[in-house]
Amino acid sequence: MSSISAHYAPAIAPEDYSQAMAELSERYAPPSPFLTRHWFECWLNSLDHCVDMVRFFQNQTLVGVALFSVKRRGPGWLPLARAHLNQAGNIPCDQVWIEHNRIQCAEEYQKGCFQALMELIFQHLYVAELQVSMTDCYSEWLATLPTGLHEHQTVQARIARLPANGDIIATLSRNTRPRVRKAFKELEMAFGTIHVSAAKSSEEKLAWLNELGHWHRARWQATAEGSGFSNPHFIRHHKGLLHSAPELTDVVRVAAGEVTIGFSYNLLMGSQVYFYCCGINYAIATRHIKPGYVLHCAIMEHYARQGFENYDFLAGDSQYKRSLATAHYSMHSVTIYAPNWRGKLLQALVKLKRLISG
Repeated sequence: MSSISAHYAPAIAPEDYSQAMAELSERYAPPSPFLTRHWFECWLNSLDHCVDMVRFFQNQTLVGVALFSVKRRGPGWLPLARAHLNQAGNIPCDQVWIEHNRIQCAEEYQKGCFQALMELIFQHLYVAELQVSMTDCYSEWLATLPTGLHEHQTVQARIARLPANGDIIATLSRNTRPRVRKAFKELEMAFGTIHVSAAKSSEEKLAWLNELGHWHRARWQATAEGSGFSNPHFIRHHKGLLHSAPELTDVVRVAAGEVTIGFSYNLLMGSQVYFYCCGINYAIATRHIKPGYVLHCAIMEHYARQGFENYDFLAGDSQYKRSLATAHYSMHSVTIYAPNWRGKLLQALVKLKRLISG
């Protein structure tokens, strides 16, 4: 295979990215919603500053695109910087939680494009460190990484195979099945039949997403990460996605009689459902009523009966994911240091800081 070259474009406008992706579209089929043109266009439009872009060429043919940002590290007199693949490098702008993070290119070009990216940022942009959050490409890239100058953290992601007959409860473990059946029974006795409905328009999706956000904030606002629904960048991104890519987004409501159990915001691609976030009515929870379990089981049955094959809970560990999933896979957050004095100095400083902080 011919070598791949990287062409750098600093501080791009969203239109520059759209033009590059229009050129790439015939040679690239995104493997997940997080790697679609729509996702990144909405993300770029949610930012109040510009990021950089790299276009990858083989024999003058565009084969890949990546976005990144560069942030200074340490005191001003120390020329060290960190690059972030497909992220802005700050929490408010990155709270849209990209997963399956990688370069936008066909699988056959992934390794070559990543090599070209490292050469560009380490040798020509003088970056000391590259951060790639939540990638599923670590094993593919491993052979290209500088020896002794990278580290990674592994995060488990869980997925459920959806049965064609829609009988989700039958797929659960012997310990989980009776608890879920009990929760369904108690809810229906208290409020009425459990049913699932999907928003029918972009306007209804947005209205339901706002209701979801109310419960999401109530649950998560006091945590360290907070709720994305208090973040204007997050809200701007998803409002844009609901309007520009209705085929990728789905907002569903689960209710018992007239009482809302919760809302779920999901991303759709092919035969796969990606559970993105939910807002749950915990006011109805009791010892036996587990609204979160009921919400997911009802939604999984809803999608199974539509012909979807997998329900991806995405990354992050929790008891409900362990109980409802049928398999798991790994994603990695990778730190790569430049194979030069900048990278080695930064790696040494990071190790020293960890040693001091205990």
